[in-house]
Amino acid sequence: MSKNIKFTRPVIGISSNLGMIETGTCTGREKVTVVYDYVKAIALAGGIPIILPIVDSDEQVMAQVELIDGLLLSGGQDVAPSYYGEQPEPSLGAVLLERDVHELALVKMTHQMNKPILGICRGIQVLNIAFGGTLYQDIASHHQPVLQHSQKSKPETPAHTVHIVEGSLLHTLLESSAIETNTFHHQAVKAVAPGFAVTAKTGDQLIEAIEREGDRFTLGVQWHPELMHRHHPVMQKLFDGFVNAAKR
Repeated sequence: MSKNIKFTRPVIGISSNLGMIETGTCTGREKVTVVYDYVKAIALAGGIPIILPIVDSDEQVMAQVELIDGLLLSGGQDVAPSYYGEQPEPSLGAVLLERDVHELALVKMTHQMNKPILGICRGIQVLNIAFGGTLYQDIASHHQPVLQHSQKSKPETPAHTVHIVEGSLLHTLLESSAIETNTFHHQAVKAVAPGFAVTAKTGDQLIEAIEREGDRFTLGVQWHPELMHRHHPVMQKLFDGFVNAAKR
């Protein structure tokens, strides 16, 4: 892409995952994957979505960051506990070190360039780790939650209530102090990174949103608004606000 191309709408980079091709002549080869709902939510908000494949050099990561106006950290597998100073527990799920390295670099470089960041599910966890926070490797092993945090119903179905701090960026975007969200996670933010405020929790006190105080837009949510935005328009407001922040 030529650096001379000027877009009238903000370009939003969406972090990606690696999967395996299961059929055809390339069976067994890796492929870049992103849940399409992220793309649709960003496009509906007026942004130009582009997928950021995992790359392995700082020069390549910086080139990706220079191309975008905002970074969306997508959901996915567990983050390796070595990045927050812990050893793996028996309940830790699969990790992908290449993705961890890439996304942590993306966060740091995007923040250095004062560009907006929105983290979703795994994304809030990567955001927290990048700035010095920690995670529960498995919430059921430590927190003793009383609510279901990995629902068995359809992805767009609201599962539990999230209580939002008034006056926060999240509260301003959603215009509500409580919303019903879906939930698909077994890890969660434990120690909050310095400079961040907790802006939403569930009734059993698990952290559902954090935002960096004083930043243009650095926000993470634990649920999956991209899976709900078509059926529950309030969730689209997150993407609208994010893309709008990337315009400035």
